[in-house]
Amino acid sequence: MGFKSIVCYRTGLDVQPVAFEVAASHFYKLKQQFNNQLLRLVDKPLIDFLLQQALLIAAKYKLPLQLHTGFGDPD
Repeated sequence: MGFKSIVCYRTGLDVQPVAFEVAASHFYKLKQQFNNQLLRLVDKPLIDFLLQQALLIAAKYKLPLQLHTGFGDPD
């Protein structure tokens, strides 16, 4: 068990710390904009925040995290 992140090919590896309040604001804006629709997550602050959370969980439970570069992926 572990985590795999799409951060590399969605927003790059320049991952920055994002406050919970900032991430929540971006999440609710997306939620209102794409109400019950499929969306492709490309919001950098939200993706950075989610990676932060995955890293905290991975560290706590000593789980691996793979940073998928997506070379050759269609998206």
